[in-house]
Amino acid sequence: SDIFDKVCEAWDSKGSARRWAYGGQRGATNTRFRRRFITVVTSRLSRAGSEEVSSMAESSLTVRVSDDDMQVLLSGSIGDMPLQEAAELIARQVREMGVRLRLDREQLLEKLRQIQADGGTAQDVVILAGKPVVPPVPGRIEWARDFFNDGYVVDEKTDRVDFRRRRNASVVAKGELLARLIPPKPGKDGIDVFGKPRRAPSPKPVRLLAGKHVKFDEGENAFYAMRDGRVQLAGNKLSVEEVLEIRGNIGLETGHIDFPGHVVVAGDVEDLSVVRTQGGPVSYTHLRAHETSLHLVC
Repeated sequence: SDIFDKVCEAWDSKGSARRWAYGGQRGATNTRFRRRFITVVTSRLSRAGSEEVSSMAESSLTVRVSDDDMQVLLSGSIGDMPLQEAAELIARQVREMGVRLRLDREQLLEKLRQIQADGGTAQDVVILAGKPVVPPVPGRIEWARDFFNDGYVVDEKTDRVDFRRRRNASVVAKGELLARLIPPKPGKDGIDVFGKPRRAPSPKPVRLLAGKHVKFDEGENAFYAMRDGRVQLAGNKLSVEEVLEIRGNIGLETGHIDFPGHVVVAGDVEDLSVVRTQGGPVSYTHLRAHETSLHLVC
């Protein structure tokens, strides 16, 4: 310990050698690393003299592991320390930290050369990385088209909105493809720099059930309409309804009605509104005095 302190004080009054040996940690140094540091210092003193060792003391490098244990990061200044010597001491400190993954020496030297070419100072340069977890891809529903967009029709030429006409996107024909189930894809496990496995979470499956007038084809993983009607999705159940219920009046709020099945209207058919069905009945509809049969097209 006395040798360590005297060497640090003799090399650099600013304590840069001490900071490098401490690895940026506050408090006591790593005992084994301190011993190795002193061994290297004394060895180089005997081989090359104090001038070369002083250049080692001018460096101030710290190594740390990221908070998620997935990267080993290098910061500080290389100074005039020989790159081979810096790489050796960094590799030793990485091992002392309990890092289990192999540190590629050639890649480390290349990073040190790049740091030196960029001015000699590093800030959280990644010198070793674990294998990240590849997240799973959840299952999903691939709809044949947008059945649930019943917005108003827009004229493509004039961009004018026709508030009397709805898109009727939910109306389907018998045998029409409604949706396909896309199965989930599992993720891939990872590993951190300490060699501990990181498990990928299980993928979330998708759940959709065939309801009334809907058939599920297991071979195609697809849903088909079994009759003309309107697509409905209640929770995770897909169905085709043959009856269209209008709880109020048919007017601007509903737009014109064009439906292949039975239409049940609780209120009135307002002025300039039209109800069209393809052979199905219209129930509980009361025409106003000024309305004619042209308002109902069956």
